[in-house]
Amino acid sequence: MTTPEHVSPTTSVGVREAWLYTWGGLVLYALVLYGLAVTVTVARTDQPGPWLWGLLLTYTVAFLGLTLFCRSLKAGLWSRTTATSQLAALLIPAVGTSVLSWRDPDWVIAGQIPWFIACSTWAFAAHRKATWPLILLGAFGAAVGVGVGIGLNPGSGQYMLDHVLPVMTATWFMTSLTPLMVWLTVWWWGVILKLESARKTQADLAVARERLRFASDLHDIQGHHLQVIALKAELAQRLLDRDLEASRTQLQDVRSEAQTALQETRALVQGLRQVSLEQELANAAEVLTSARITSTHHVDGSPSSSTVRHTLGLVAREATTNILRHARATTADYQLACGTQGTWTLTISNNGAPPAGHETSPTFGPGTGLEGLRERLHAVGGNLSVEHADNTFTVSAVVPDDMTHQQHSNSAQRQESSAS
Repeated sequence: MTTPEHVSPTTSVGVREAWLYTWGGLVLYALVLYGLAVTVTVARTDQPGPWLWGLLLTYTVAFLGLTLFCRSLKAGLWSRTTATSQLAALLIPAVGTSVLSWRDPDWVIAGQIPWFIACSTWAFAAHRKATWPLILLGAFGAAVGVGVGIGLNPGSGQYMLDHVLPVMTATWFMTSLTPLMVWLTVWWWGVILKLESARKTQADLAVARERLRFASDLHDIQGHHLQVIALKAELAQRLLDRDLEASRTQLQDVRSEAQTALQETRALVQGLRQVSLEQELANAAEVLTSARITSTHHVDGSPSSSTVRHTLGLVAREATTNILRHARATTADYQLACGTQGTWTLTISNNGAPPAGHETSPTFGPGTGLEGLRERLHAVGGNLSVEHADNTFTVSAVVPDDMTHQQHSNSAQRQESSAS
């Protein structure tokens, strides 16, 4: 399993945490094995000296090389993305540990562990066909290392069999499970990458559907009016020589049709067309579901004012777009309620929000959707507030009923007149 090319493992906080867990699991498992090997080596050494300190240093360097090499597994199983420096850092210290262990019969069996771990890890970063050959290379190299150690220490074979091997049996059993451990851990990481790729695809499709809907509306406006303009212009040209007054009438219709098309196009682009709050909430549920985001809706009636419905519909549309574009959400909640003073409140919250100040975090700013919504709400006497707590992002829009807002405006005007 390899990583989809268009997925970056750092695209969301959850994926980054999953990778740290994966990498940490591999490193921790290796640390346990290296720790056991070092413990046995030190415990069976009667007189520590420079050779022992050199062996311990190679153990340390071999472990650090393994931690560096494991980063190449971030691309998934059999990704073949390992750099030459990473491979050198993995193999050279492991070979050095094996060679230095030949100095003492008590060190030989433990000294082959770094080599087997290195080959077992490399097997899942190289080509898939090289997996078993590399694992077997690790086992064969360890066996050869033990054989050379026995050969360089005459008469040590029976000693290692009777005294060293029983102590190292459990450690080598755990070491033999390294290929299975690496495969399962990196396979699990690959599944997460596949799920992240699918989630991003679903979110992109939801945004694309919204764009197609906008394109369809634009086509309906422009297609109709341009067709009418073309027909009337052609008719005016035909009537130009026969009936000048009728031709003038057709040209006036062309001008009127063009103005109508311009107004409707501006209204569409600026979002000033009448938006149905109910339809926007339904669309939000549909697109979020397609993006595998669970949404809940708590709607306490519906505003009687078309202006309020229009404004809150724009809020629902913009908030849904922000969820799809900026968050790594799994849940979203929509609440619409009418207050005691005739005000309608639409509250939309979602989890998976990026950290505050992150480049993908929705903020107020010139030209942003939230800034535009705030200006429109202020124009009708409402307000827009945003709360970002932990990984939850909440947008709240409060809009007074048209009649209530008009009464407040008239009362303020009367007070100003009385004061003057």
